[in-house]
Amino acid sequence: MDFGEKKYQKFKYYLRQCKYCEEIFKAYSHNGQRPQTRTCPICKERIDKMRLRKIIATKLRVKEMRMELEKC
Repeated sequence: MDFGEKKYQKFKYYLRQCKYCEEIFKAYSHNGQRPQTRTCPICKERIDKMRLRKIIATKLRVKEMRMELEKC
């Protein structure tokens, strides 16, 4: 038995189903570990854009509230 030989082969990618659009996509492993993602790249981009818009809207609302408090 050669100890330098790998006993098991790790997968380079796993097939996953997106939880939003239910499309099958490749989720690539990171450092030999299984990926945890459940969203395809397209849906992930949409979700990130919506999240960013919500953050910006919230920051603007807080800024307006601070301006109102300064006036009082």
